[in-house]
Amino acid sequence: MEPVTTIALAKAVASATGLDTWLKDKLGDAVGETAADKIAAVAQVVTDAGTGQEALEMIRQDAGARASVRQKLLDMEHELILAQLQDVQSARQMYSGKNEMADKIAERVISQNHIVVALLLVMECVAFALVNDSSVAMIIGNLIGASVAALWQERQQVIGFFFGSSLGSKLKTALPTPWKKDV
Repeated sequence: MEPVTTIALAKAVASATGLDTWLKDKLGDAVGETAADKIAAVAQVVTDAGTGQEALEMIRQDAGARASVRQKLLDMEHELILAQLQDVQSARQMYSGKNEMADKIAERVISQNHIVVALLLVMECVAFALVNDSSVAMIIGNLIGASVAALWQERQQVIGFFFGSSLGSKLKTALPTPWKKDV
């Protein structure tokens, strides 16, 4: 199955089983191909369906199948997290210093986004001072707010790529270490 199709299927399975928030908390915003493959495979095996789409339909229609798939996914939390980390590591390895253009873009995002954010915020203040119609002012505020949020998210993604994401930080404390004994 194509990665995009598998990822969409995995998200649909998570949503159908009520695990969409759980999945986002465990794997972050972007489910990787390896983790998505595991989720899709679980859905197919547990429901004994021929395809992922058939499994999804069975999960949506049958409460028993939904509960079984949900429990299996919860049971394999650790495996899904490791699969997601494998996808992130793979992306970093593909990058591995070969992308001068990516470095330039990242440098611009880090060095210039905050300036654009400041300008947008000034523009928002000016717009609120000059615009008398509250509907127009609210539309302008929403557009500028969405732009500011997107620019900050872009910075966060660049920093997360180069220095690790919050998922990696969570896993450092959440995953058991082989040299520590549980007391």
